[in-house]
Amino acid sequence: MKDTKNPFSLDIGLFYETEMGDLSVTLKKGQNTKKEDGIVMQTSLRGKNAMTSSDNILTWLNDAQSFSGDLFKNITKGDLFNSFK
Repeated sequence: MKDTKNPFSLDIGLFYETEMGDLSVTLKKGQNTKKEDGIVMQTSLRGKNAMTSSDNILTWLNDAQSFSGDLFKNITKGDLFNSFK
């Protein structure tokens, strides 16, 4: 392969079973607001099927928000996290 250009696409998916449900972390090629190339990270969390009442769902949503916030802080800790402030 002689071409040394950057890849035109990036799509990596990582999938985990967690206590909150199934977690997916995907990395894709994207751009920031200045149209500079970079990597976009997306996370999603799919709850377990045991949620049957509105109370369970609201509790799960609050817990999922905390889980996602902690995950983001851990993945981006240090200078990268501070750049979002």
